[in-house]
Amino acid sequence: MGESSRPPISDGVRGVDGSHGSDGVHGGHGSHGSDAASAGRTFDTIKSDAVQLERSLQNVASHICPECRPSHSPHHMSKIIAIANHAGGVAKTTTTLNLGHALAELGNRVLLVDLDPQASLTEGLGIDPFSLPYAIHDLVLETKPGLVITEAIQKTDIPNLSILPSHIDLAQAESQLFSEYRREQILADLLKPILGLYDFVLIDCQPSLGILPTNALTAADELLIPVTSDPKAVRGLKQLLDTVTRFRRKLNPALKITGIVVTNHDGRTQLGRQMLELLREGHPHDVLSVVIPRSVRTQESSALGKSILTYQPTSPVSQAYRQLSG
Repeated sequence: MGESSRPPISDGVRGVDGSHGSDGVHGGHGSHGSDAASAGRTFDTIKSDAVQLERSLQNVASHICPECRPSHSPHHMSKIIAIANHAGGVAKTTTTLNLGHALAELGNRVLLVDLDPQASLTEGLGIDPFSLPYAIHDLVLETKPGLVITEAIQKTDIPNLSILPSHIDLAQAESQLFSEYRREQILADLLKPILGLYDFVLIDCQPSLGILPTNALTAADELLIPVTSDPKAVRGLKQLLDTVTRFRRKLNPALKITGIVVTNHDGRTQLGRQMLELLREGHPHDVLSVVIPRSVRTQESSALGKSILTYQPTSPVSQAYRQLSG
């Protein structure tokens, strides 16, 4: 996502000709030299005060939300990637978690957004959704008036990685938001205050094309589509891509497809190899070269509330997700 064009506070005080300080105030035939100097000092004072105010606000924000300290300049904005597929069992949650971990390993500040009422991403990090004071449903459904997003974000045991957790109560969103004004924009609006605090925001979507995945695609800059190399998933991919085309036309023209990542691939079987070849032939510009192999260790790590990069950092699956992050 491109950098914001909004200038920092300290750049916002300028003379009438666009320059800083006394250069923007003229004495008019030399008769008001002292006035110009005084005005120049006034501009310098305002500029200095603005810089101090900006630093003070940053310090306050750091104390309130230490995990949300910006690591870049005020111009920095997050890249928001939705990991989505209306089909189930294609490793959306696994991809969100492990890609997020791999990006965090590279020094990026990463926020995972669990937009699935099943809360599998939350539990995959060893977090009990029922033990949390706040979760994403409190923000989406406004169950806690005055709650801000930074209060719901949780730090994880993985450096540079935070999560906006989910809860089963998020399942009420489909019915409660049906008649809501701008219901497709709710998540985008929630994320706006923190877009300068993270390098990447990864959104894990539930397997449907309902209001929650629609919110994810509306908020996202890019879409990453996990798909398994089996006939059913391959057949459903065309329907998904057609849906994305219509979606971009109506709601988010700027949405880009990062790519299609093949997951749970078993290259030992002839069917797996054929399906992978079929995917690459049918979508030569979208299917990524990185393939995530099938491994029982992936399910084991999920059951233990760990990423595969934590559970088995040198496994082929871990290495594949690191390649994907690069």
